[in-house]
Amino acid sequence: MLTYAIVNPRQANLWRSQTVRLLHPSDAEGNEAETARLTVLRGKEAVCRAAAETFATSPARLLTKKLESSQRIEHQDSLEKLFQSAGKLFVRLWTQRPALRCDDLQELQKHRFQVDSPAMQAHALHKLDDPADRSLDGKSVRIVVHPAVFGVGTHDAEHYDAVRVWGKAVVWLDT
Repeated sequence: MLTYAIVNPRQANLWRSQTVRLLHPSDAEGNEAETARLTVLRGKEAVCRAAAETFATSPARLLTKKLESSQRIEHQDSLEKLFQSAGKLFVRLWTQRPALRCDDLQELQKHRFQVDSPAMQAHALHKLDDPADRSLDGKSVRIVVHPAVFGVGTHDAEHYDAVRVWGKAVVWLDT
């Protein structure tokens, strides 16, 4: 029989942020701290290299033009730097106490579009420049160009029932 644990959001987010902080030492001093920092740095570089290689050989390669051998090395280096930047962003986000939630097409298509929605906005190609224009109200969401990003909780690891919009979804609507 499958049982579910009751999760305390405050404790879970404290644990997550502390774990990520411990795995990414930045201000500790001494030989052990330097060894830990170098170990983590080498590990991140290896993960980024592997992710870049996987991406370069994935079906995504069909979206890029054929490269000469000299360009492939430069392209691979650029991909690795991109994955390293994403990893740094991950660490900065997940060492924070608020939790993130992203609503994508699966969630947003359950709702009808409203021009004054706090969580979504119509794509610029809909030319909805006038905030009083309600011609798209009630339309269903067809494509999510950018998901809605929400912050849940505070930096003090409290109020996980309070949801704040950090970034509106950009949506393409049925017309």
